Amino acid sequence: MKNLIATFAFALLLTGCAHVPEIQTKVNSFHTFNVPTGPEDFVLDTLSSNTPRLLVSCGIKRKDDLSKGAFVYINLHTKKVSNIPTILPENIALFPHGIDLLKMNDSLFLYAVNHEPKLKGKKDFARNSVLKFLLQKDSLFFMKKYAAPCIVSPNAVCALADGNILVTNMNTGSYLSNGNVCYCNSDTCFRVSKKIFYANGITRNKEFIYVASTLKNKVFRYTFSDNKLHENVTVEKVYGGDNLRIVNDTLYVAAHLNINKFLGHAKKASKHSPSAVYEIPLATMQPKLIFYHEGDLIDASSTAIKYNGKLYITGVFDPEIIEIKLTE
Repeated sequence: MKNLIATFAFALLLTGCAHVPEIQTKVNSFHTFNVPTGPEDFVLDTLSSNTPRLLVSCGIKRKDDLSKGAFVYINLHTKKVSNIPTILPENIALFPHGIDLLKMNDSLFLYAVNHEPKLKGKKDFARNSVLKFLLQKDSLFFMKKYAAPCIVSPNAVCALADGNILVTNMNTGSYLSNGNVCYCNSDTCFRVSKKIFYANGITRNKEFIYVASTLKNKVFRYTFSDNKLHENVTVEKVYGGDNLRIVNDTLYVAAHLNINKFLGHAKKASKHSPSAVYEIPLATMQPKLIFYHEGDLIDASSTAIKYNGKLYITGVFDPEIIEIKLTE
């Protein structure tokens, strides 16, 4: 968390704040789900249960927050929040960040970026990793840990159809350096992209890979071949993009439109950080801001989707996710 705040602070010198809307989105009604602290990411799961649910990773903490990391799920019909028992080796501490869900050979696998607390006096890149789990019913069973010099500052993960993964790195050594995307198969991990200024969310459909650059205010669309990402389309003016999700051929981007207020909220929960959501139809790749709020409804939006006519948003730090019905 310290590195994230320092990186954003430096970025203020380079980027400033995005132009923010003068009018907040009108909300018809909303429901708040109470979850553990740090629900930075979620995925929509319509495969493992008779009812749709959100699988949520809770691991990003403010300074002095000693709560443990966890996975929970939200039943979107009953609105019940339940813990997901997670079977892990004793030597791995769970503090999940970005996640992804993959169905392969009739099995479901959850991939999670994991940031274990640093050991005092030791530098160990393996404290930042990607964990692979088998999802069976309502439990997660550890299968594999991806840890390599390429995975320097992992933020988000995208599972490919063959079970291999792409991982975004926020930066690659110092706050002045740029981020990138790393590819991992069963044997090795290596860089597959050019430099991306603060690479953040990553997702895919059958044809393309999508990556958000938080501090360049862009979303990149790539093809992936010959172990390289090849830039295909650049979407401009997607300010402060965080995690990416695709639902019904539409890309949803949760965003931070004011990095200065985000930094204030990171230090103190009572200081609001605006939340925003962009909608990008994959057919046109034309972004539209569909939600903006100053933060009193939910702070520091990090993941969002629209599903069955409702908008779901989570933030980086606070123990809540909201379901919103917008005014037409």
